[in-house]
Amino acid sequence: KERHAQDIRKYKDRSHELEIACNDLNGKLARQVDFIAKLKGASSKYEAEAETLRVKVASLEGQADASNKGLEVAMGDARRSRTKALESERKVMSLSQEVAQLRQ
Repeated sequence: KERHAQDIRKYKDRSHELEIACNDLNGKLARQVDFIAKLKGASSKYEAEAETLRVKVASLEGQADASNKGLEVAMGDARRSRTKALESERKVMSLSQEVAQLRQ
């Protein structure tokens, strides 16, 4: 009977130890669940920010493309203007030569 009582005490002690260990693990698990929830919240926030930045980048890329096209048009206009200016300068030189010859 004495041995049976010792066994019962031993099992009760072990049961109590296991209960404490389980409570400790439950606490740790709850903290990890909270931490994971916070990470998910932060992840959602950063994903939203990333999407906002993607939209801004797409907008800026569109503006850059439009600016590049505008620049290409302006450069074409400048080349045509320069060509016309050179042609006008040649005509002026030619006319100046003709005037000089007529004066002789």
